[in-house]
Amino acid sequence: IRCFCAGDRNFILRDDTVITVKVGKYTKKLTVKVKKPSFKLVKSSAKLKKGKKTTIRVKAAPVSKVTYKTSNKKVATVNSKGVVTAKKKGTAKITVKCNGITRTFKVTVK
Repeated sequence: IRCFCAGDRNFILRDDTVITVKVGKYTKKLTVKVKKPSFKLVKSSAKLKKGKKTTIRVKAAPVSKVTYKTSNKKVATVNSKGVVTAKKKGTAKITVKCNGITRTFKVTVK
């Protein structure tokens, strides 16, 4: 988390950080709890017949952009919404990234 303050001061907060704010004769201490991002796949694999589709579902906190990339476009394709389409017999790995974390979804086409 970045904290932008007057005077072009930039702070990066990690774990539990205590911020002391002073305005005139008043002082206030604030504790900021920073949660580590989490990301997991609801399922890690799928078996499909040629022409069929499935959607990769994810759980992420905080909610962030998810990207998908297939290892073999001839076997299975994936769009920006995580919809996987089986193309021909074989296996492909879909790389899913979110919150700086990478997970792999395995697709087997029969």
